[in-house]
Amino acid sequence: MTSTRQTNSYGFTLIELLIVIVVVGILSGITTVAYGNVQKRALNSSRLSEMKAWDKHFQLYKAINGSYPSMPSADYCLGTGFPNGKCRDYESTDPAYGYDQTAALPLTNQLASVGKLPSGPRVPIDGTVGPYITYWGGGYWISQVFNGKANECPADTIFSWHNGDDLLICGIDRQQ
Repeated sequence: MTSTRQTNSYGFTLIELLIVIVVVGILSGITTVAYGNVQKRALNSSRLSEMKAWDKHFQLYKAINGSYPSMPSADYCLGTGFPNGKCRDYESTDPAYGYDQTAALPLTNQLASVGKLPSGPRVPIDGTVGPYITYWGGGYWISQVFNGKANECPADTIFSWHNGDDLLICGIDRQQ
């Protein structure tokens, strides 16, 4: 007499497991990309807020003192905490491209006389970090770095430069 044994299968087949793994992989990829874009937008928003706060601080200083701070016309970092102690192209050894934050201390001290100074993230984009200012006695140009494409500057800012990738520099112009 021959005996037939019936086996019950309680597991998943290899095909079912592969399908589940592929679906989970696709979902995690979508989530990672979406999260990265949210981070970029949040940093851009914070950078814009800081840039506008610096502009308001300069305007407040002028309203209280009758003029902008007394400083030589030059380029300066706005704030502290920059990588290598430098803003703009912080890895550059050429002072025309990387500004030392200590050179801005007299400007910072004058601005601090009218209130708490703005601060923000110092996260570089392609070797560039801001904010920084081109300053002359009668006006200034505040520059900030953003993640974005050419001509995607936030509202109330002016396009300055784009590197063809994700580095976008926009500014606020106050000439008088």
